[in-house]
Parts: sequence; C-alpha cells; structure tokens
Amino acid sequence: MGSASYDDAAPFGDVLLCAIDTQTATRLREAVGSTASVARVVDRVEDCAVLAEQQRATCIVAPTRPSINARLVDAADSSFRRTTLITLCASESEATLWRRLAWDVITPETPDDDLPFMLEAALREAELRREEWNLVNEYYRRRATLTADEEEVLEAVVAGKLNKQIASEFRVSIRTVEQRRRRVFSKMDVPSAVPLADRVATVRTLEGRRFRRDRAEAHAVVRHAALASQETRASEPY
Repeated sequence: MGSASYDDAAPFGDVLLCAIDTQTATRLREAVGSTASVARVVDRVEDCAVLAEQQRATCIVAPTRPSINARLVDAADSSFRRTTLITLCASESEATLWRRLAWDVITPETPDDDLPFMLEAALREAELRREEWNLVNEYYRRRATLTADEEEVLEAVVAGKLNKQIASEFRVSIRTVEQRRRRVFSKMDVPSAVPLADRVATVRTLEGRRFRRDRAEAHAVVRHAALASQETRASEPY
C-alpha cells in the first residue's frame, strides 16, 4: 500500500471532548467549528467507544489524568484504533511522553491558531484509519468463508507456487487445484493471483504497524490546503 494521501476537502465527523473542563471545552469548540466538524462533550471513556463506532471520522481530546488516559490507552487496540487521540498536557515535560503515545498533544503554550490545523489533521488521520480498518475487516470476513482446503490453496498461491507444485504438495489433481483457486478468487473478490497476493500483503502491512502517520506531514498538508483555499477565495471576483 502506498503512502497516505489527503484530499483538500475538510473531513466531517465528531471531535469528542472527554472529561474536559468548561473553559477548555469552549476554546476547543471554537477551533472545531472551523474544521466543518462537530464538538461533542462526553464524560466517560465508554461513551467515546460507543460514538467512535458510529462516526465516520472521530478525534478524541482528553486530559492526561491517569483515571482518563489509562483506560483510553488500554482501549487503543480495539474500539479506538479507528480514531485519533489528542491529549491535554499541563506541561512540556508531560507532553514529551504523550507525543510518543497519542496522535498529538495540546499544552498551555499551544496557540489557539494552531488548534484548527491540529484537529483537522487528526480527523483526516481518523478517516484514513477507518478506511484501513474497514479494508482489514472485509478481508477477514471474506476469508472466513473459505474451507480448509481453500485456505491451503490461498496460502500456496500467495507464496507464488504453481498449480503443479500445489497439486504435488497436497496430493490432489491439478484440476482440483484449479477448481479451488477459482473458488478462492471468487470468495476473496479478486480476478487472479496477483491482486490476491497484493490484498494479503496490504492487510499484513496494516496489521504490522501502528495505524498512524507522520504528524508533521499531516499538519503541513492541512496548512497547505487552507492556504490554497484562501488564495482561491482572494482571486475570485466580487
């Protein structure tokens, strides 16, 4: 799978403000409003999990209090793999740790002007994660329909083995291998061996890494899109 790409359209989805104080929530709501998204204040991590299942793109903003983030991190490999987490840190030393664990961090020194770019980048990343998650789920949904014999053929095909080799290995006729191959291609919704191998490689790549991209790249793309939009509006006749 190639490197992540972002289009110029602003994402739509929820920014979940989990256990945020009123003053900070007001500040963040204003920033969210400029991303064409919706801010929703929730009190419990469990509510975040439910809403993350429902929304197309979801960014969660939460303080770094242990009572909040211990559970958020614990849930990161299940419900929240389709979301991005931004933490509110009280100091730069605290932020250093959370930059390794979360998509981004907000500190008291973060300028208000930076928040819309930060949130939009997080929403774009969440949308990409959701698309990847759906791809993986669809792959395993289809693979679960294969018989044991078809599973063996799939693995052999992905390994680059020819029909004659597969037939010899499993002590069946070449005709039987061909029939199983056709059923595998049909069930996996691919036309041939090469797309099947690509599909398997993509899923394994997604599972072998964390669902995150370079934060600096994401911010740069969002800022570039915003600047281009401003220049377009400025050039339009009244």
